Amino acid sequence: MFFVLSGVVIFLNEYNRVSGLWAYCLRRLRRIYPPLIVSFFVSALVALDNGELFSKFSAANLLGNLASLQDIRGLKPGVWVDPFLGNSPLWSLSYEVAFYAIFPAVMIIWRRSPVLSSHVVGAISCLAYISYVAAPNHLSLVVAYFQVWWLGAMAVAQALKGYRTAASLKVELFWSFALCGLAAAAVAIAGYKGFGYYPFLQFRHFFLATVVVCALFGPAGLFLAAGAARWAGAWAFISSISYGLYIFHYPLVVQWKRAHSFAGLLFAGSMLLVCAWAFDRQLNRVLPKAPA
Repeated sequence: MFFVLSGVVIFLNEYNRVSGLWAYCLRRLRRIYPPLIVSFFVSALVALDNGELFSKFSAANLLGNLASLQDIRGLKPGVWVDPFLGNSPLWSLSYEVAFYAIFPAVMIIWRRSPVLSSHVVGAISCLAYISYVAAPNHLSLVVAYFQVWWLGAMAVAQALKGYRTAASLKVELFWSFALCGLAAAAVAIAGYKGFGYYPFLQFRHFFLATVVVCALFGPAGLFLAAGAARWAGAWAFISSISYGLYIFHYPLVVQWKRAHSFAGLLFAGSMLLVCAWAFDRQLNRVLPKAPA
């Protein structure tokens, strides 16, 4: 669902200005990398305090994470680089960066024919997953997941036109269900190895995203959104530090041994909020502005 939401947000913010490629890239780099680099320092400090830094640190691993090539080796085959110093949630950031890179090219097709662009994305994603099953590698899996991200992007594209039913996403949902079918076939062929492991992990991701979009892109979603709007101020604040919460929470409140007591957890949680606020919300305000 994180990828679906990302597709919604990035399309809504960038669809009418992504053609300015250099400015688009600067905006994405500025948003992603400064807080991420700070999170690497935080992870290093936590590992040092835990007495684990020198046993876990690898320059090759750091470079792989800076190049956004990380994933979790223990959950799926074909992984090239593990998340930096075990900050496991960063696996999804490598996918996000790749999606940002793919998006401008797909938008060239979308401007000429939205339907054709969704067929192209769906077909390539399905072929990528087939290639991943045949020869597991990070690149193929990332491209396969782009269908999930594109489903979110096209949901907001339809909403901007005034459509609010899953029927308006029939092309995108066709390919999403096709991807689910391929993932189910992989489970049948390779066997079930656990709820959170390949190949069921990918089926779970693809299927959940598809079903949730079907269920919520319509009256049910509008009803829930109306209720959530009552708390818009709180959601807006959380949104403004959400990236910081994402990149800092695991080293501070899970990996840090000092957080394994109640008092330590309160302190680590406070540090998490401070880091998220300072290096996501505030740092973004003091960095040089990217072109609009």
